[in-house]
Amino acid sequence: MANLINEYTKIANRLTKLYKDELVRLKLVDSGKLLNSIRWFAVQTQTGYKLSMESLDYFEYLDKKYNISKNIESSIEYEKILNEIGDLYIKEIFIEIDRD
Repeated sequence: MANLINEYTKIANRLTKLYKDELVRLKLVDSGKLLNSIRWFAVQTQTGYKLSMESLDYFEYLDKKYNISKNIESSIEYEKILNEIGDLYIKEIFIEIDRD
């Protein structure tokens, strides 16, 4: 199971980079405070794993105005990440089956 959390953490780091790179690409970095606040992380729950993002509240406003998340979600890298998440989810299921 430790391997799965490590894999999810790697994906979270890649998502963090995607979001930060998009802010830079859109020239939305002023002081760097918002950029440094963006962080994706993996959390193990009772039902599996969850990826969550934290940032300053201001990100929500910029996201709506500049479609940051929509831009990322239409990228090839994001599609790769979704596929990797799917593969990890399948691994989780098989680990649970092996336990039973």
